[in-house]
Amino acid sequence: MPELVHWTARLRASLQQVQSLRWAAVAWILIFWRLGYTTFLDPDEAHYAQMTREMLQSGSWFVPLLDGQPYIDKPVLFHWLQGVSMLIFGETEFAGRLPSALAAIALFAATRRLGKTLFSNDVGEWGAIMFATIPATFALASVAIFDMVFTAFLFGGLT
Repeated sequence: MPELVHWTARLRASLQQVQSLRWAAVAWILIFWRLGYTTFLDPDEAHYAQMTREMLQSGSWFVPLLDGQPYIDKPVLFHWLQGVSMLIFGETEFAGRLPSALAAIALFAATRRLGKTLFSNDVGEWGAIMFATIPATFALASVAIFDMVFTAFLFGGLT
């Protein structure tokens, strides 16, 4: 009988690994695949990336600059995240869009956790998959604008 308990524990661990691989595939296909392939499409994308670039060049991490002038229209957290990404990966489209992509992953996890907590594991899984495959989620996770990061913090605070 102890062998059966050991076998079921191994099976459960294997199923969790398959589930993790499935989520990694979903994230890769929906979010990270060709993340930095196109140039900045939205004018705001280029605008925010330029502000972050100037912030890095000037060393002014507290006040974003645009054309050398302070531009405090939006919270600076997004520029910090984008700045860290640009320090690691260089001043590329991929680096500019990475904070939004990671925020989308956080939203998938928060949706899954909330569904699992309130209802069941299956509801959490399916809710997260449905959220991940909404075209608006895909679109906002692939552009360097504030929306996905803001939503991740807002929804993360509720879960």
